[in-house]
Amino acid sequence: MRAWRNSTKTVPAGTVPQNPAQLTAASPEIPLADSTDAPAARGKRRRRPGRRRAAASVLFSILLVAALLLPTGYLTQKSGPAIDVTKEFEGQSLVEISEVATYDSDTDFLLTTVSATGSADRGVLGGTAFLAAVNPEIQLLPVRMIYPANVTSQQVKEQNAQLMDNSQNVADLVALEAAGFAVSMKITITAAVKDSSAAKVVKPGDIITGLTTPEKSIDIQTFAQMSQVLSATAPGTEIKLRVERDGKELTLPLTTLPYQPDETGWTSPGSLLGVLVKVEDVQIPAQVKYLIDGIGGPSAGTIFALSIYDAVTPGSLGGSARIAGTGAITWSGEVTPIGGVEHKMRGAVRAGATDFIAPAANCQEVVGNVPAGLTVWAVRDFSAAVEAATAIGAGDDDARLSCEAVLSAGERQ
Repeated sequence: MRAWRNSTKTVPAGTVPQNPAQLTAASPEIPLADSTDAPAARGKRRRRPGRRRAAASVLFSILLVAALLLPTGYLTQKSGPAIDVTKEFEGQSLVEISEVATYDSDTDFLLTTVSATGSADRGVLGGTAFLAAVNPEIQLLPVRMIYPANVTSQQVKEQNAQLMDNSQNVADLVALEAAGFAVSMKITITAAVKDSSAAKVVKPGDIITGLTTPEKSIDIQTFAQMSQVLSATAPGTEIKLRVERDGKELTLPLTTLPYQPDETGWTSPGSLLGVLVKVEDVQIPAQVKYLIDGIGGPSAGTIFALSIYDAVTPGSLGGSARIAGTGAITWSGEVTPIGGVEHKMRGAVRAGATDFIAPAANCQEVVGNVPAGLTVWAVRDFSAAVEAATAIGAGDDDARLSCEAVLSAGERQ
């Protein structure tokens, strides 16, 4: 056995000295305080480090299991199902149109969805968050990035249901108006933009009835009619707005305002009145029923409108193509951005879609995330969506507005 040497005794290697303060860097020897300490040192039992490692392993395992089973501050999003709204379920059409003539079509229109785990009240479990972190097709997001702290999951559910109902009402009117049917609504001013000329003359409750620009004068029956006139009116133009106030017709002078650039840097042509409005008393000639359950939010509006337009016009709008898409839609027919477009594109491919109609304002999320085999058509309004579907059916890819072109044009502006 190897031993350390001392002037008075030898001590087996590994023996713990009784006076560690006597160790010096200059000497490898371990001196003893006196001769009586040696037997005590040899008789002391060492604590085995294996027991400590075992205890640490058990503690780590407990903490790991707890971390995997406890809720986190995150939720997950991934591609959800893509639903063909032109089909039937248990003998009933998912979108049923009555009281106007309808036509058969070979075009499939698929609304796309995002499947989310977690809620405004509680994030996903740690194990779910871990799996999402290592799966490139699942997005892990902080709960508070999506939902404010003062909003409950029940409120979110009710809001999404309301947004879905509204998107269907808007889609009905926009599609039927674009198809040439007579429709109408009441457009009531609720407020004016601060420091605008409108703020000096309009009052909440004024009902818009007409509009006169240097080029034309029209009666206003729909939001789209008003938007079409304003789209050809330059910012800073003096116009006359006709309103009904307390049963009397008034003509109010005001100056139009410019649009602000959208998310891509593109600025809409034309100008704005500088007022906020609400739409009421919508009148359409058809009755449209939806057999869509368990899906919320406004993002199916554009696909609903395309399927209705296709059904009430002769022929097949998109030929025999299987077209998916997303995008909220406004009373004026503007197609506005939504969330989760990268997930929706993946869902579209899984459902067999070859083409995808997306809001132009979502192009930053589209570029770099398009799955193989899918062609994306960027649109800014419903008329552009109709043109895109028609071009898809005709195989006319030259008519496509790509997201790369959208972003490039925005940069130039």
